[in-house]
Amino acid sequence: GDMLASTILITLIALFALPRTGGSPALATVASSSGPVAFADARHVIDRRCATCHSAQPSDMTFGTAPAGVMFDTPAQISTHVTRIRERAVVTRTMPPGNKTNMTDTERALIDRWIADGAQLPR
Repeated sequence: GDMLASTILITLIALFALPRTGGSPALATVASSSGPVAFADARHVIDRRCATCHSAQPSDMTFGTAPAGVMFDTPAQISTHVTRIRERAVVTRTMPPGNKTNMTDTERALIDRWIADGAQLPR
């Protein structure tokens, strides 16, 4: 019984490790590019991958209007949620749900860098 349990455990660990390591070349490329990420670039990703649901007028109504009351229609709204955006889209990768909007590893890395650089907003 112990052998089977440890085999299952090792398989599960391997499955969880796979998606993270699969994205590392793209992440390395983005992470090594110079200069801070412009808000316009981060906003482009957020508009395409997040605001389809997280908006006062979402184009995707699967989860209703602005799930959890989170909206990304304005720079101020985006700024309010940067910690949560990083947690859900970069760290746990639980957003978008089931990667419904096909957010790429490169886009996740760009958002991560924008936040790491201080989540600059347009001046």
